[in-house]
Amino acid sequence: MTHRYNLDVQARIWDAMQRQASARSNGERLTTQEIGHRVGRLLREEPIAPAMVQEWISGAEPTTLRHLYALAAALEVDPGWLAFGGTDGNRSGPPPPPLSPEELAELQAKKDEDL
Repeated sequence: MTHRYNLDVQARIWDAMQRQASARSNGERLTTQEIGHRVGRLLREEPIAPAMVQEWISGAEPTTLRHLYALAAALEVDPGWLAFGGTDGNRSGPPPPPLSPEELAELQAKKDEDL
């Protein structure tokens, strides 16, 4: 069974690929084959099949955290950013703490006041 993640992760993969294209002298995006070779080399395994890389690009979760870390390294981005996003487009921080019920009520009241 292939798990799907939210579209924000998919968008970050595309963003990372676009950054790579901008950094390359020919301006071309990394191919799925190039990404698969990079990920395989980083994992000290055989290259990842281009079809699997395409699944990741299309929204399928990397099968393990090792794959996620290797994909981030292959795209030269922070793995936390790839998985969760961040404020500066490359580095992630810890997720914000959950709001207490009181904080949620306070935010809702402020929102209602602004309307």
